[in-house]
Amino acid sequence: VLVLVVVALLFWRPVWGIALLAAIFPMDPWALRLPVPGMNTETILVGVALAVTVLRFGARLPPLRYSGPVIAFLAVMAISFVVSIPWANGLRAVDGSPAVWFIFKHLKSMTFTTLLFFPAYWWLREPEDRQRVLVALCFALFLSSVVGIADYVFHINPRVVAGRERANGLIANANGLAESIGPLMFVPLYLLMRRRNLNRGMRIFAAASYGLAAVAMVLSLSRGNWLAFFAAHGVFLLLVNRRLLAVSVVATAILVSVGTPLLPEIVRDRIEHTTTTGSTVYQVPLAVNLEGSTASRVVFARIGLDMYLASPVWGNGLDSFAFRSAEFGAKYGVLVPNEAHNLIVTMAAEAGVIGLAMLAWLTFGIFRCGRVLWRSDSTEYLLGAVLLAAATHDFVANLSGTSLLH
Repeated sequence: VLVLVVVALLFWRPVWGIALLAAIFPMDPWALRLPVPGMNTETILVGVALAVTVLRFGARLPPLRYSGPVIAFLAVMAISFVVSIPWANGLRAVDGSPAVWFIFKHLKSMTFTTLLFFPAYWWLREPEDRQRVLVALCFALFLSSVVGIADYVFHINPRVVAGRERANGLIANANGLAESIGPLMFVPLYLLMRRRNLNRGMRIFAAASYGLAAVAMVLSLSRGNWLAFFAAHGVFLLLVNRRLLAVSVVATAILVSVGTPLLPEIVRDRIEHTTTTGSTVYQVPLAVNLEGSTASRVVFARIGLDMYLASPVWGNGLDSFAFRSAEFGAKYGVLVPNEAHNLIVTMAAEAGVIGLAMLAWLTFGIFRCGRVLWRSDSTEYLLGAVLLAAATHDFVANLSGTSLLH
């Protein structure tokens, strides 16, 4: 029903259609699939959004200083898919489908998600339009957080780590849930800081969204996203309130040093689990005596280096790490294919120097855009702090994950 509403709005009130699309996007994995391979809700909605945008504004690109890194990402992913074809022809995915088809669907999903940049750029040029989408994103944060907490309480998507369930949420992945809500947590803070534009009910809703997201972040038990949470909030407070930053740093230092017993039990257990010695033995010196999850990431980094050295210019192809990590990692004790759990390692192994250069350009473009906006005379300059903080969360979280690619 929501899909039909979005399609209608995209033709009648396009900005509202894109806003509702942003709000319901976290529910996409739960949507019904058409009996056409590769055609799901995301494909249809983004396709319609692009079509309406071209009809309204014409087939033109935003300025290259904004669109250049986005186009580069799409090009690198396409090159990476082509590079993967030779070895993927003889492999099959876990579900029995040809590996090439699986990789193509991943490419399609990433491409269509990335293409949202173009309609967003043209349709969200007015402050009122941006305000609507920010409210929609706040609703998306609220929805994702509520479902994540419900998942933890009622064990909808059970996944045990360190003897405990994790909040896996709508996307059935605890790390993915944490990274989905982490960058969005600065949206309700922005709305609250511009409270003159909001009624009382909306201010309460924004505050509740932030609070529920913080709870869901804790229940995800995602250590990488916990670190990203502190780093991103540090950047945000450094820009908007340095006194509060100093107080927060002191309070955190006291809590960590002497107030550990006051922390929730699940947090204490997760911290203690981090310091334990893993039972799996890997043939990589730096992985010795590390906790299992940390040790595996060290080994994956070593495998990624080997894959990069095997093809340093354009890499080994899209999803090559997930399919071929056992092939490259058997000598280190890795016998089951897995993902790299690090965006930089993944880019180096799968897209080589070309991918790393693209990633650096994309990162530079985002942080430069946030910095310029923060220093501008615009009444919405606070969005610069939001962008810088959100980007910080994404960057730090992807040092122990690859959710940005999914």
